[in-house]
Amino acid sequence: MADLTRRDVIILVAINPRPKLTGVDLSGVDLSGLDLTGVSLKRANLSGANLSCTILRTADLEGANLAGANLRGADLTEANLKGACLAAADLTNATAAFADFRDCNMESVCAEDANLKGCDLRNANLTGALLLSANLDNAVVKGAHLGAKVLPGRRRPELLDD
Repeated sequence: MADLTRRDVIILVAINPRPKLTGVDLSGVDLSGLDLTGVSLKRANLSGANLSCTILRTADLEGANLAGANLRGADLTEANLKGACLAAADLTNATAAFADFRDCNMESVCAEDANLKGCDLRNANLTGALLLSANLDNAVVKGAHLGAKVLPGRRRPELLDD
C-alpha cells in the first residue's frame, strides 16, 4: 500500500517545490501530469505508478523502483536514474535527454519514439528493450547490454562501440 496519495504529493510540492521523498512508497499511484521538477525520489517505490506526461526534469530517482511504471510522454530531462529499475516500464514518447541511466535495469522497457539524446546508459541492461525510432544521438552506451528487440529506426547511437 502506498505511503502517500496523489493529493498528498500535490500538497507537499505546493509547500516545498523540491521535497525529499526518499524511500517513499508510491506504488500504483496516479501522478500523471504533475510537475515534479527537481524532486528527490531516491530509492522510492514507483512500481506500476502512472507518471504519464509528468515533468521530472532534474529529479533524483537514483535506485528507485519504476518497474512497470507508465512514463509515456514524461519529461525526464537531466534526471538521475542511476541504478533504478525500469523493467517493463513504458517510456513511449518520453524525453530523457541527458538523463543518467547508468547501471539501470531497463529489461523489456518500451522506449519507442523516446528522446534519449546524450543520455548515459553505461552498464544498463537493455535486454529485450523496444527502441524503435528512439533518438540515441550521442548516447553513451559503453558496457550496456544491448540485447534490444528492435534497434533504433530513426537515429542510431554514434558510440555503440565505445
